[in-house]
Amino acid sequence: MKYWVIALGALLLGGCIEPANWSLIYVPSAKQADGPLSLHQFKMSDISGYYHTLEQCQLKGKGMITLNDDQGDYLCGLHCRTDDAGLLVCQQSQR
Repeated sequence: MKYWVIALGALLLGGCIEPANWSLIYVPSAKQADGPLSLHQFKMSDISGYYHTLEQCQLKGKGMITLNDDQGDYLCGLHCRTDDAGLLVCQQSQR
């Protein structure tokens, strides 16, 4: 009986955890006037955070810019992974 309770608890808890869909790439040295950031230049280690919604990712990116005296730029990528060269590839990206 004890094992059934543990197995049921693990199953229920596992169903409640949603993976983060959006990845934030924040670049403090980027200048927005230089044009939009391109995901193809970043690696997995450049990701600054993971968020469930695009809105959460965008709010955090805007907050990072504000905290850095309105310097830098950000990009949010959906379902990001790396290619054979180790660079980020995402299904979609938005600022």
